[in-house]
Amino acid sequence: QEWDLSLADLANRLASPAGTPGLVWHDGQGIRLAPPAPLVEDLDQLPLPAFDLIDLRQFREAAFSRHPTATTISSRGCRQHCSFCVFPRTIYSHEFRAQSPKRVLEEALFLRDRHGVRGLRYDDDSFETDRERALAIADLFSIRRLGIPWIVQCRPENLDPELCRALARGGCEMVLCGVESASDESLRRMEKNTTVAKITEGIRNARRAGLRVLNCFMLGFHWETEEDVRATVSFACRLHADLAQFSTPVPLPGTPYY
Repeated sequence: QEWDLSLADLANRLASPAGTPGLVWHDGQGIRLAPPAPLVEDLDQLPLPAFDLIDLRQFREAAFSRHPTATTISSRGCRQHCSFCVFPRTIYSHEFRAQSPKRVLEEALFLRDRHGVRGLRYDDDSFETDRERALAIADLFSIRRLGIPWIVQCRPENLDPELCRALARGGCEMVLCGVESASDESLRRMEKNTTVAKITEGIRNARRAGLRVLNCFMLGFHWETEEDVRATVSFACRLHADLAQFSTPVPLPGTPYY
């Protein structure tokens, strides 16, 4: 469940918190669950995060070319149903909600001008879910001359040539892509709703537009053989991305994979 409204409500009723929507607590007898909290429908109404409470100079990632950097999100909810992914099932839901392009620009300028940020990462599940919105954000960043590189996460099959060129013009430096596997059968079993051919084409489009690419893979689903794992590693090399990240699938509670 989303916590924004629940935390604000809890802060106002600490003397008797039991009525807070979305709260889980132990009352001495057992675990109690309040009714779910409502989703935040209008993300533009949320205040800018309190970035002043942390020292952004302490956070570094190999994907960034400049520092200091900041990570933020501009949307919530993922319409996909990947069997291993915990976030839409336990926190944000599958209902996609997004900040307006104007609000995204406001936060980017705030981070640049007030906090000296020289690189931004958008940790949205899929930044391009609303393609027209993604194009509008890239255009705004270009028109207002944001002047700092930014990174997004995208489903590679949605990276068409026009979108990739627009992102590059807007200052996007890199796209992070969830490739996961070199096997269409594995992709089907993990409910990725894509194919190896579509993934390959999208990453090719990104590279042609001058975007750097970080591909993410997972090795060791319970149905995979050693041959499957070797094929995925070979596929990662053939894609010629700038960076590749490998992890193992973890059966997290709340997911079908669990």
